[in-house]
Amino acid sequence: MIQERYRSDYPGEFVILQTRLENGKKVQDREWVPNPVENNHVSGRAAVLIDRIKSNYFKESHLENHAGGHLGKYKLQTYGTEKSWFALQLDIAVINEITVLDSMIDSNYQETTTVYTNSRNCIKRQGEFYLLPYNVKTPSTAASIYLAAFDEHNEIFICGADGYGPDNYPSQKILDAVSEVFRCYSNTTFYFILNKERSLPEQWRKFKNVKIMNHRKFVSYCDL
Repeated sequence: MIQERYRSDYPGEFVILQTRLENGKKVQDREWVPNPVENNHVSGRAAVLIDRIKSNYFKESHLENHAGGHLGKYKLQTYGTEKSWFALQLDIAVINEITVLDSMIDSNYQETTTVYTNSRNCIKRQGEFYLLPYNVKTPSTAASIYLAAFDEHNEIFICGADGYGPDNYPSQKILDAVSEVFRCYSNTTFYFILNKERSLPEQWRKFKNVKIMNHRKFVSYCDL
């Protein structure tokens, strides 16, 4: 379950490696995983790529090269999912699918990008990826938006929803999970970068902290 929490208050947590029976009692083998990532940004802005960007105004490379390197202090930091990681070198990726994580290992992608996943995948591929804070179990679309809010960005620009529409909205599971993020982080403003309002599902549109910004204004607003 997602709650309003922030990295500045996050020391780390225990991960359950396995559960076993010992003398008729359930025993858990646990390991403490400290918070390994410091994200000291200044802009308070982040872009979350939930899918590939479909725009003639800018390309993913403009985000990758914006104001500094990995987790740059003044950068419009980038977060992404299984559908966007291969398009650019993200600052942070949130991946749940083990096959995608293996593809990252094959290309050494995780060596230059901070990649988060759940505890099960962390155990399967030990030493390669970071544990999603509080081991939140949610679709990667919601998890990537959650992590940007968790990192205390005040304005979060969600890119890649251009292909959505009344006949092609995300599953109800994703709609509900993302809605939970919007509800929990009510003081954070979430901008969907879209040219058509109908691309945004009504369930998300009803939140007061969810707004729509077109691609042209986004480029100007974030100096891309």
